[in-house]
Amino acid sequence: MHNEPQPHDFDRRILLAVAGGSPAIVTETLYALTQTSQPAYLPTEIHIITTTGKFGDQAIRKALLDDQRLQQLYDAYGMTLPPFDDNHIHRITDANDVLLTDITTAEDNEAAADFITNIVRKFTQNDNTSLHASIAGGRKTMSYYMGYALSLYGRMQDRLSHVLVDESLITRDFFFPQPNENIEVRLANVPFVRLRDGLGFAEELTQGKHTFSQAIELVQQQFAPVAVKIDLDGWHCGGIEVQDPKPTRLSVYAWLLERHQHEEPPLRFNGDDADEDYAAELLAMYERLYGIKGIDKMEKALKKGMTADYLRPHISHCNKVLKNSLKQAAKHYLIQMQERAPYVEYCLPEGLTIQAITLDIPDQSHART
Repeated sequence: MHNEPQPHDFDRRILLAVAGGSPAIVTETLYALTQTSQPAYLPTEIHIITTTGKFGDQAIRKALLDDQRLQQLYDAYGMTLPPFDDNHIHRITDANDVLLTDITTAEDNEAAADFITNIVRKFTQNDNTSLHASIAGGRKTMSYYMGYALSLYGRMQDRLSHVLVDESLITRDFFFPQPNENIEVRLANVPFVRLRDGLGFAEELTQGKHTFSQAIELVQQQFAPVAVKIDLDGWHCGGIEVQDPKPTRLSVYAWLLERHQHEEPPLRFNGDDADEDYAAELLAMYERLYGIKGIDKMEKALKKGMTADYLRPHISHCNKVLKNSLKQAAKHYLIQMQERAPYVEYCLPEGLTIQAITLDIPDQSHART
């Protein structure tokens, strides 16, 4: 029994198909969705992505609009055709808004990927929408981009499919079985991995700031080998730059990283006790990274030693910027807190191996000024 809403439960139900010189895949898919699927899925909108020319928008316009094949399907089965006109045919353009007549070059493929991805993104923005994407038509690359775009943006209510018809039973002008015909049109649902929410960057993706290639790179970064590097150029984890760490906070993380690298025990605090050794170690790390500029504020705060209250907000900030920069991958690098009464301890994850750590910072005598 399903607790979550099913595709047919949504007020706005969109069929999005990639198609080229075979517009029949649109009517075949609609026939299967409305007549053979259980429960039936009746789209409230029909959209088609294609190229321009004889084997693209011209073929689709002729069959579905001029020859009224869509209207004939809906009339044959007593349904009301949702609005469908030329505005529902989306012609692929390149980065300069030039219409593509085919997808043959690397540049064409890049443009098609971005175009298809952007349309899928738009159609999955509204929570009260379900999207059914068909990959039965168009060039194979178009089908691939549609499928991968749905992996990037698809939600639980979205579906991906291919339509299958026994070609030995049909003629060239076949678009759908008539009510008295015994021709099976099968809809094959295509499972896909929904990455959007699982990897923790749904909001970033849906803002539309990424090209297809950039979105793929964003996903790939989540599976990069665990590795952390701090040098004078910044802080990187798994090849991703950690954004906006403040000098004190970066010094805290670098200090913990060096202790972890040397297999030293976790930092341990007992109540309000202040530890002078911890204070001296952190000050030394700050000076190695930043020289003496701005160190006076830290020296003043640590004059009587380091307390857990001093360290806690800096650790929270480190973990915050890690999560913001790395999303789900941050779990490999977050500073851990453990309470062992009466003590509280701070350390890096055990899974962060010594081999995964690179600390390329100068000795105190070579600190930058």
